[in-house]
Amino acid sequence: MRQQAVAGHRSIDVSGLPDQGAFGPSGLIWWGTVGYMVIEGSMFVMTLITYFYLRLKVDAWPPSLSNPDLFWGTVNLLLLLVSIIPNHIAKVAAEAGDPWRVRWSMLLCVVFGVVLLIIRWFEFGSLNARWDDNAYGSMVWCLMVLHTMHLLTDVGDTTVLTALAMSQPLDKRRYVDVSENGLYWYFIVAWWIPVYLTVYFAPRLGSASIWMTAIVASGRLVLIRSRAAARFVRKVDTGTPRNPSFAPVSMTSTSKRARSSHPSRSSNPDDVSPLTPAFTTSKGSPAESILR
Repeated sequence: MRQQAVAGHRSIDVSGLPDQGAFGPSGLIWWGTVGYMVIEGSMFVMTLITYFYLRLKVDAWPPSLSNPDLFWGTVNLLLLLVSIIPNHIAKVAAEAGDPWRVRWSMLLCVVFGVVLLIIRWFEFGSLNARWDDNAYGSMVWCLMVLHTMHLLTDVGDTTVLTALAMSQPLDKRRYVDVSENGLYWYFIVAWWIPVYLTVYFAPRLGSASIWMTAIVASGRLVLIRSRAAARFVRKVDTGTPRNPSFAPVSMTSTSKRARSSHPSRSSNPDDVSPLTPAFTTSKGSPAESILR
């Protein structure tokens, strides 16, 4: 872009930019939508990691509660998958500049959204857990509320866009809004699949969910050790350390010295400090107490 000096101030010539935005990666709205999806997706990831971290700490899941009922959650999943059809029609019609198809497909999207919110209301009642029952109930409600907030936000946005499309002539800027709204709906539908499987089927997997969590934890441990080994190799390749007495120390001798330098820990759960991480899953352990 050409920079000019106007009245002693620097200015940027943006006359070459499109006046009403552009579809896809050529437009700033697309990048804003994708960035928002990345941020919100990371929240889903952190919540799911926390859920399975707590699952690893106990033997019975859900602890002292019944499994959630499958009916309303499954109905919600099926309707969300079907709602992709009018949403896709609206997105394609907006990019083609077809006002008639945009209007009727957006109306269908609003109808689907309202029905999904009504079903979600019944879905909360079928979880068989309150948010304050224990950590399991808190995490289940956290996942459900997190997805419901995104669902409610997009339904509201779709309703506003539909009202504007019905009351005003559609221009390119409005078509871009409809297209990016359709992209965000894909995000909502895609994230409901892992949330649905976690909320409704993780409690039914029994020990299988523990194995799944253990595999993830093992992969993380391997990654940490590989990074530590890479740093050690780089340190050795840079030259001899300043300390002439430096010599490789075996992991066995290091762990023995570490154990000898600390007092032995009591195996009695009553003697464990509340701040001490608990990795046992035996009945009555501090790790299990927060889940009851």
